[in-house]
Amino acid sequence: MIANTADWAPPTGLRTTLVSFSKIQVAWDGPDAACDWAGNCWPGTLPYSVRWTGLGGSWHTLSASGGWSCLLIVPCSGYALQSVGLAAQLSGLAPDALFWIEVSECAPGAAQCGRWSDPLKVSTLPLPTPVFP
Repeated sequence: MIANTADWAPPTGLRTTLVSFSKIQVAWDGPDAACDWAGNCWPGTLPYSVRWTGLGGSWHTLSASGGWSCLLIVPCSGYALQSVGLAAQLSGLAPDALFWIEVSECAPGAAQCGRWSDPLKVSTLPLPTPVFP
């Protein structure tokens, strides 16, 4: 049984950034700022959970954290802060298989997570079949 007790909204913008034979890399929008009073920002530390399931039906979960990236611009501009995303990589997956992926923001220092995002449906690439003349 999976129960969500938190009320905060799920992360948005879940998308693939890389798909291969055995790996799927996903990114999502994560407004996780760590800024001081002068507007200087650095990568945040909010934790996220990423879960995925294949045809077997059981969910697997990994943890991810990350946040804002200023690219050596101090202070960060408001525009740069709005365009940031977070990423996670799932590896060791079966080739030519269908997976559903979801992401949730978690409470810092706790095992509690918020609502899961809409599921993302992704298929890994099939293994190439050698053709001999």
